[in-house]
Parts: sequence; structure tokens; C-alpha cells
Amino acid sequence: LMNAIALIASQTWRDHPVDLLLSLLVQSLTGLLLGAGIQRLRELNQSLQKELARNQHLAERLLETEESVRRDVARELHDDIGQTITAIRTQAGIVQRLAADNASVKQSGQLIEQLSLGVYDAVRRLLGRLRPRQLDDLTLEQAIRSLMREMELEGRGIVSHLEWRIDESALSENQRVTLFRVCQEGLNNIVKHADASAVT
Repeated sequence: LMNAIALIASQTWRDHPVDLLLSLLVQSLTGLLLGAGIQRLRELNQSLQKELARNQHLAERLLETEESVRRDVARELHDDIGQTITAIRTQAGIVQRLAADNASVKQSGQLIEQLSLGVYDAVRRLLGRLRPRQLDDLTLEQAIRSLMREMELEGRGIVSHLEWRIDESALSENQRVTLFRVCQEGLNNIVKHADASAVT
């Protein structure tokens, strides 16, 4: 190509050889600079791809770590609080039996037992939001259906229907957790803020 340009140029530029050389020099430098620019863009693109992959890996690790901590904290709280509430209920039952003759003490024992059951239910709900046990025991579809039942949508006048089209075997654990949490948050928002009569 350069020889052809030189041949054509030598006939056209025979009277002005310096102009020909300058023109060829400018074209050559332009080609070299364009080539260097394209190479630099490729290198930057590869570098950005590596950083993107690294950031995605870090985000996945962060989510895995967060879920692991949530699982551990939920398990420990469930065990500790569950044992404490069981002890409170047992003591309240003892107080009720010992105070069979004293109505106000017996009533206080019953109130303590009822309050402990209320605390247990509240803690169970909060632990379910922290790390739903369904995710450890069920498939994602079963976990979401279980969530819908637990939220008692029908009892709130909300007709619910889940149409499942996901191949769960293709999902990572992070994707399972994320999809569950999106559904969980969406259903919570529907119950709290929307005046919905149906959810699909």
C-alpha cells in the first residue's frame, strides 16, 4: 500500500519531493498514532473488564459474608432468646401454681406468660427478616410460597398467586437470597402501604 502511494505520489509530486515526503510522513505518523490509540483503548478496556470482574467477585463475597453473619446471629439469638423465654414461661407457670390462693399474683403470672409469648412471636418475626429459615430448609419456590402463607395475605383480603418459571438449579446461593429478599420486601410493602386486593 505504501509503495502504491509512493508510486502515485512520485508522479503527482515529481516537482515537489519535499511536499511528498512531508505528506507521507504525516500519514505514517497518523497511522502510528491511531494504532497506538487503539492499542491503548484495548488495554484500558481489558483493565476495566478485570476491575469489573473483581468488583463483582467482591460484591458476591460481601453478600455471602453478610448472609453468613445473619445466619449465625439469627441462630444464636433464636437459641438464647428461646431458652430465656422458655425459662420465663416456666417460672410464670410455677408462680401461677404456687399462688393458687392469691388471684392478683396468679393473674400477674398469667400476664408474664402472655407477655413472654408476645416477645417470642416478635423475636421470631424479626429473626425471620434477619435470616429466614425457609432459605436453609426449602427450595426458593417453596420458601416464597411459605412467606406468602406466613404473611396471611388471604386473611388481609389480598388474593395471591405465584407463577414460577425459574430454573433454581441455575441460581447461585446469592441469587436465591436476593430473589427471596426482593419478594419479601415487595410483599411487606404491599401489606403495609398498598391498598391491594391481589398480588401475582
